[in-house]
Amino acid sequence: MRRYLISSMVLFVIVSCVFPVTTEAAGSSRLPAGRTPYIYVVGVPEFDGTIKYKLMSKEEVDEIEATYKIEGPLVRKAYDDAKKEWESREQEGRKKSRFPLRKPRPRSVDDVGKYKDVSRAAEKAKEMNDKEGSKGGEAEQKRNKEIENMSESRLEKYKAEKDQEEEALKLFEAKLDTLVSAEYDKQKAKN
Repeated sequence: MRRYLISSMVLFVIVSCVFPVTTEAAGSSRLPAGRTPYIYVVGVPEFDGTIKYKLMSKEEVDEIEATYKIEGPLVRKAYDDAKKEWESREQEGRKKSRFPLRKPRPRSVDDVGKYKDVSRAAEKAKEMNDKEGSKGGEAEQKRNKEIENMSESRLEKYKAEKDQEEEALKLFEAKLDTLVSAEYDKQKAKN
């Protein structure tokens, strides 16, 4: 019982510190008197294939969905721009090589659920992150086992490929950020 009580208190402190926006939203003036806002558990995907589950208010969910709506049509153009730049760039120690990043799909929000109780929402987000982490953990263990069995020359080649993938992902994300900010500016100019 004592362990449960301590873990509940720790969870409350973590939720209060990490997610202050959702706890402050309870005093929102847009809600009718006596009504508490919902806290949403949302999966936010990254282009590297990972998904992070977070607690958000309705306004935050709407904001990220609007961003993804603007970002969606620009993903392919950003990928093409990054690929062209990759192929045209001459870098030290690297021969011209194929673009190591596969075509990303536009991101969308994975809405897990909405809760009135912050602690239940935090538990659900933790559960989903743990589940996502265990999927990645199993794959990582398998990959680590394969790495241990690699020869030195193959290991060096593998590390170089991973470095190129990370560099290509950063280049793609930079191109996408540039296009999205330009699109935001266009929309602001229209309004």
